[in-house]
Amino acid sequence: MLRQDLLALTTDDLTVLSNRGLVKRAFKELEEGELSYDITQDAQGNISIRWSDVECVLPATEELSDRHCNCSATTVCRHLIRSILIYQRTQLLKPNSSPQTSSQFWNPGDISDAELSNYFNKATITRAKSEFNSGHVIELIKSNKPVARIHTLAYTVRFLVPGDIRYTYCDCSEPAPCKHVLYSVWPFRKLQPEQISGIISTQQEAAPIPVDILNDIEDNLISLLSSGIRGINKANIGRLRRLEQNCRTSSLIWLAEIIAEIIQEIERYESRDARFSSTRVVELVGELCIRIDAIRNDTGAVPQLFIRGSQTDKLTDIGAARLISLGCGVQVCHKNVQLTTYL
Repeated sequence: MLRQDLLALTTDDLTVLSNRGLVKRAFKELEEGELSYDITQDAQGNISIRWSDVECVLPATEELSDRHCNCSATTVCRHLIRSILIYQRTQLLKPNSSPQTSSQFWNPGDISDAELSNYFNKATITRAKSEFNSGHVIELIKSNKPVARIHTLAYTVRFLVPGDIRYTYCDCSEPAPCKHVLYSVWPFRKLQPEQISGIISTQQEAAPIPVDILNDIEDNLISLLSSGIRGINKANIGRLRRLEQNCRTSSLIWLAEIIAEIIQEIERYESRDARFSSTRVVELVGELCIRIDAIRNDTGAVPQLFIRGSQTDKLTDIGAARLISLGCGVQVCHKNVQLTTYL
């Protein structure tokens, strides 16, 4: 029997499951041809590959992990990557072999509850369901490698093999499949069959409108527009700083960020900084007014999370990361050029 799960894994998928260095090293060792191997497969689909240096197992019903190789690595190692690659090559070389490819869009929402229960116990599913319904915003994309971005938790879940949650990758530190797979499968079920992508919000009740803070923001904007940046004083700046902090404690993070940028532009003007831009001040005030209107008049067309922000929208220290640039956007302004790098 063909192991379609292994045949569906691309080089990029293997990189996600391990890292680019291990994949390159596995390819190099295969190309050098100095290693011998013997592949056996039992009736259940478990594959054993005895290399001249190690022995690996590719189980049919378990997620891939370091325990499936007898080397000393504590994560998915190059030997397991090498084993998947050699299995793919041997199947492609067989006559009359026509392995299926995962080139079609598929919906992780089609994964059944019975399949989920094979990897998550009842208590875990119950807790996850309660947390899921408490209010989350998930951005979904159907493709041959579907993606779910859980904005409220700042995690992204990638589905690498159709219908098989063993081959999922999440930004969290839990071993795959993690509980965030549940947070991804359930919202995919809410998409209409013709939808390729969408944003699902599980918030049951409308978020309360912080009328007092919004009124305070508008009063300060009126004062700013009346006096102009030239006429603003330290008392005005102090009120803006307190207002910024009030917005942060009320989870109005994006409003707080805009106010902080307005304060920065005021400080640039006072210090005769060449980076000061009156046009930018107008843009910030305009965006602030738009967000206030969208909060006061919540139509549900855009999740409030995107309008207000949340406590997870904050600076985070990262010890190590691999960032992939998708290019730059260039905006030529009156006195400067802004470069935006997409990662």
